[in-house]
Amino acid sequence: MRILIILSIIAAILTSIVNIFQFDERVFNSEPFTSSLIKDTEIYSYPSLKGSTDEWSSVSIGQAPAGSRVNVLENHFSWYKILLNNGTMGWVKETNLQASKGALTKHYNNPLCALFDKPDAREGKVLKRIDKREYLTILEHKNVRRSRTNITPYSKVKAPDGTIGWIKDYHLERIGWKQPRLIDRRTWRFSKASFISNWQGRDISDFINKFSEPSAIKMIDKGKIYFFNNIYLYDGTRKEMGLQAKTTDGKIESFDRTGRITKWIGYFPFSETLRSSILMNNFWDVFDLAGHKSYDKYGDAVKKTLFEMSTWVRVLILIVVSATFLALFYLILYLPYFITHKIAYHYSLNRKLANKIILFIVAGGAIVLGYFYFVFINVNIGVFNNWFLLHFLFALGMTIGFIGKWRADLMYKRCAQCRDWSGVSNGSEKIGSIEKTLETTYSDGHKTTEKGVEEHWIDHRICTNQNCGLTWDVYRTFWSGWSRA
Repeated sequence: MRILIILSIIAAILTSIVNIFQFDERVFNSEPFTSSLIKDTEIYSYPSLKGSTDEWSSVSIGQAPAGSRVNVLENHFSWYKILLNNGTMGWVKETNLQASKGALTKHYNNPLCALFDKPDAREGKVLKRIDKREYLTILEHKNVRRSRTNITPYSKVKAPDGTIGWIKDYHLERIGWKQPRLIDRRTWRFSKASFISNWQGRDISDFINKFSEPSAIKMIDKGKIYFFNNIYLYDGTRKEMGLQAKTTDGKIESFDRTGRITKWIGYFPFSETLRSSILMNNFWDVFDLAGHKSYDKYGDAVKKTLFEMSTWVRVLILIVVSATFLALFYLILYLPYFITHKIAYHYSLNRKLANKIILFIVAGGAIVLGYFYFVFINVNIGVFNNWFLLHFLFALGMTIGFIGKWRADLMYKRCAQCRDWSGVSNGSEKIGSIEKTLETTYSDGHKTTEKGVEEHWIDHRICTNQNCGLTWDVYRTFWSGWSRA
């Protein structure tokens, strides 16, 4: 146990160091650039179509006509965040935007990402293999029809080294002649009631400074609605996603949601009381060692190696880190039962208390502390929200096993007369056995028959306390020799 505690302390220190000192090298300061809409366009609050899942939610916040001039603010895969002249901000698919004469390659790790001598990747000759992100100049567009329904768009481009060839539009960022900003939005989680009381009536500018630039802005009469998809509010059994802040004259008037789902843990008593914003927002990735990534000037995730290590060193480090965090994980799971054990053992030294009272203390403590632990973990550490049933069964199994072990220890080791932990073995004897047959019928109608032996034993116990000397018997039954007939 001492080794586990030392390893868990090391794990906590490593996690804290990583989460404090590692930083994200995303491109924050790229300037927005202008484009225009080539068709009437629906604008969304999040880079996805309408709908909601466990982690995102998006709604339509308005439309803009073809020809509208827009500022391109941010990029998320094939979605771009735009700002209209009237102040509306939101996300549109890249196909709605006017493609520029410049493009940025994206799928360079694809073997077909290359410049060909003609617009046909299967039959054309490779002029230049694209093995890294490059800016290309678009010279011409062409749609290649392979069948009635199969049309593949190609672009004729010029590479920085002067090579001119054809490339699939699939491998290009359509408007990426300038890299859009990439905003690293930290995810926040709060209890709804306390969050609203803290922020309602305050300046929206303070809110933005705290939680980063909004994902979208919708213009309404006498005010605006700001969308923040990085904030989740918990209200009883509900997890609300896509927070909407309604403002008038720059002041937050009210809060709403974009979508919400039911979380089972919310039905458990004390789930709201045990939820801690400090834990949810600061120790969410407690088991995530070096969880943040670094990014190059294009916004691509990159892996940086501080120094080269031999294979055996890497394996050794992996084993040590894995063992360290498994130790921390085990201690967190075992904590309520460890506390219950200490409390129960303390009371068991009181000779005025019978074994049944001690067992009652054990069962009550394991159930109560185990329950509070189960709820506390599920409302504060997100990974268990995704494995609710498994964690519930695990906690239930640990509680039943803990109570069962204490019951056996009391029966075998604590004398019922002097109430001291002085019971030792005084021999065992087999008092009989019965052959048993178990027949099982399955849903498809077939049957199986198994035979085994039910053995009955008596374990004789004796108290080693010289002033007591009580003897008692413990009856036990177990099965042996099972085989299918």
